[in-house]
Amino acid sequence: MLKGKKYFKNDGALKFLICLGFSAGVLILVSLIMALIASATKNPGGLAGILALATMIISAAAGGVFTVKMKSDESILYPMLVSLSVVLIMLLVAVILCGGKVSGSAFMNYGCYLGVYALASVLGKHKPTHRRHKR
Repeated sequence: MLKGKKYFKNDGALKFLICLGFSAGVLILVSLIMALIASATKNPGGLAGILALATMIISAAAGGVFTVKMKSDESILYPMLVSLSVVLIMLLVAVILCGGKVSGSAFMNYGCYLGVYALASVLGKHKPTHRRHKR
């Protein structure tokens, strides 16, 4: 018998933290890859906005699918709560680093992150149906 089993009976907070950590980890990993791609070009500053948007889209899609596979409820509330938490953490970091002057493109990226996360969680929830062949 597992000794720590009593701590994992109601694992809602643990799943939330795992989904939050995965989403943040994928965001950091993809942003590092995009930074390497930008540094290989002649004008890395010119591609910063496009690569930031691509980073948000890729990481939101991966996080949304992971979250819906981790906790497969019928509602979209749980994935949206995770994505909103990630966006609030990103906004908090941006406010601290920029001294309170966050650009409008950052808010557009955050909105895109929320939308792609919701879309990926809806599409990731879809289970293939078993079709019978009629003779």
